[in-house]
Amino acid sequence: MEALAAVHPAQLQLGPDIPVALRRWTVADRRFLLVVPDIDAVMEMYLAAGHWDRDPYWCEPWPSALAMAEELLQRPDLVAGKRVCELGCGLGLAGLAAAVAGAAEVVLLDREPLALQCALLNAALNGLPTTTASPPAAAAGSAAAAPGATAGSMGSGASSGVQALSLQQLLPHLQAADAEQVVEQQRLLEEQRQAQAEAASASGGRNGGSAGGSSRGVVRAEVFDWSQPVAISPHHVMLVCDCLYEAFSVQPVAAVAPKLLTRDGSRLLLADPPDRARHNRECFLDLLCEEGGEFMVEESGEKGVQVYEASKGESRRVPVAMMHLRRAAGGDTVGPKLGRSGRQAAAGGG
Repeated sequence: MEALAAVHPAQLQLGPDIPVALRRWTVADRRFLLVVPDIDAVMEMYLAAGHWDRDPYWCEPWPSALAMAEELLQRPDLVAGKRVCELGCGLGLAGLAAAVAGAAEVVLLDREPLALQCALLNAALNGLPTTTASPPAAAAGSAAAAPGATAGSMGSGASSGVQALSLQQLLPHLQAADAEQVVEQQRLLEEQRQAQAEAASASGGRNGGSAGGSSRGVVRAEVFDWSQPVAISPHHVMLVCDCLYEAFSVQPVAAVAPKLLTRDGSRLLLADPPDRARHNRECFLDLLCEEGGEFMVEESGEKGVQVYEASKGESRRVPVAMMHLRRAAGGDTVGPKLGRSGRQAAAGGG
């Protein structure tokens, strides 16, 4: 790994430089096949390049992302027809679920180019169209996006300087069994697309638009550091999964949320471990709901997701705090404004 010391992570590619494997997750009866990088290789790459402030934990889909994906697939109305962004997306599972649930466009945001390479490959691998086009800021309220390569063509998912391999280019770098899974997955997706096209033709184009239909949101990616100025268009829905685990992240995430969301009753959907960083979540709610005053808590609860622990060879139920925050449109009253005790209760997922 010493040879990578002089190479910036943005110049590296999954497969040729960082070993990857395929793993399968089932969320709300929907199967996702994901490209997962070798976490040790990523850590060694960071150390060799002197990036001491980076961590490789985006290499796993954490329970919060699984819970968010389940929430969106079970309640597609939260994102259907809307422009959605996922902050600190990692492998992109929550954002991909939003696309499957019918979002018009999904923008995956992460400061790590390798994470975005993974996320774009995962979009293609799961039959979602990707694009390299960014809509102009003037069209912030529009869901339009020019679709580029799709999974059917195994096209490239490069976007915003992220040079991702296509699925076809990745195949030689996978284990034989994983490569066979990719080819089989593409064959099944092509059969599914043909069946959906025939069904749409037979019904006069009236099918689609749901999590199980043929309407799938276009996915793109942006290299994004939440501590830097925001230069992308606002969205209708923002997904935040396990981004508050460090106290120093709370203020920047709270500050960037209003800039990433439109002012027309947009929503921030938050999934977070209920106990690990409860105080950080309370501070986050204080900043958005009290000091900023633009957001109110619509829903607060807890979901349980099954997580497989390979070391133990068994699954266990992991609780995740889920919150829906709505941005008031003008003087709109969205719900009861929480006092500090109410925010503490909401932050606890209860």
